[in-house]
Amino acid sequence: MSATPMQVLARPFAIEPVTNIMLPDGIFDNALYNLRIACQYTNLSSAELTNVSLYLESVGDPGIASVARTFHFSSIPAGAAVQVMWDADFKNATPGKRLVSFLAKADGFESNRTIQQIFVSQTRFNSTTNTYTCTVEEGTLTVSNISAIVQKPGWGRDRDGKCECLPTTGPWVPTGMTLAWASNPAFAGVHGDLPFSDPWWKILAIIVAILAAIVAIVAAVLGAGTVSFGASGTFEETDPSVTCCTPDVGAGPKKEFTVAGVASAIATVAAAVALSDAADPFWRGQEKTPPTAGELTIGEKVVAKWSLPDPPNPGKPYTAVVNRVYVHVTSAV
Repeated sequence: MSATPMQVLARPFAIEPVTNIMLPDGIFDNALYNLRIACQYTNLSSAELTNVSLYLESVGDPGIASVARTFHFSSIPAGAAVQVMWDADFKNATPGKRLVSFLAKADGFESNRTIQQIFVSQTRFNSTTNTYTCTVEEGTLTVSNISAIVQKPGWGRDRDGKCECLPTTGPWVPTGMTLAWASNPAFAGVHGDLPFSDPWWKILAIIVAILAAIVAIVAAVLGAGTVSFGASGTFEETDPSVTCCTPDVGAGPKKEFTVAGVASAIATVAAAVALSDAADPFWRGQEKTPPTAGELTIGEKVVAKWSLPDPPNPGKPYTAVVNRVYVHVTSAV
């Protein structure tokens, strides 16, 4: 009997269950204790599969406690994909690369195992220095001097004057930050290893932006003791280049959760737009400041500031005017 032709083709991803925000690039940050391990399961055969069972077999970190659940589908058409997810507690998760094993079983076939990799990061906020640290196996990104357009009383009002988002729930739109990377270990040559397929510094910076935007909201909904360990910090408020935006909260049974999700999306996309570039500023900085023979790169820093000429509404394009400064620290300094 052959194996069930169902596989997880792409890396699993994290979903925060209150706001339904997805963390980028398969990263699970234990700043939020409760996350969902989500994946797309695909029928790779040319025939319909019947009586399909899908479940998460194990996670390669005993500190990640997943809730057992089996998903049943009466049929899955040829080539079709289904999304499934499992609740998990990441409170005691260790930063690093972890393997996740999934099993699929359909009538007429044996069980088929798919193993995929996820990334676990650990973000913490230091209230004394007002800095975030995001740790992965390859090093630590410290984010400080976060400036933002903080929501005004008129922010989020629709045309009838009804306030869709209270000022206490965001959105906070970043307009600048300082990003300092400490590599583990220090490396020789121009470029170090990249932890992720995308520019690592940008991914971790967006993770921090997401946490800064949603931790307070989630804590307010579920209680600080069950969700937040203190990742929510403060911003340096800047004069807004826009004074009002109108999030499209859409429809849903829990409107406050939808609003929270939109607020987080605004913060995340604003950071992504401002930090995007045809050439990664860290990578470009490394090329412009190559170390001499025998020198090791110990750390790097990018100071980024940007303005938003257009209102940052989710689902609508807008521009950001960005200025960046790169600093390269080597063992010779």
